[in-house]
Amino acid sequence: MKKHTLVLVSIALLSTGLLQAQTRLEKKATALYDQLSYVQAVPIYEKVVAKGYTSADLYNKLANSYYFMGK
Repeated sequence: MKKHTLVLVSIALLSTGLLQAQTRLEKKATALYDQLSYVQAVPIYEKVVAKGYTSADLYNKLANSYYFMGK
């Protein structure tokens, strides 16, 4: 039982760390987006999506970035 608990706690800690890294990247991309630096924001948003993080705001800003770049 202790082994299962240890595994679950380890998974929780690892997933929290990955989530924070994705959030950090998304914040960086959003800062660029807010500065109208869409060309630089798109690759970062794409990296966040590729890592499996999804949200309506993320996809909205990614789509808007492509739109404002004329793509």
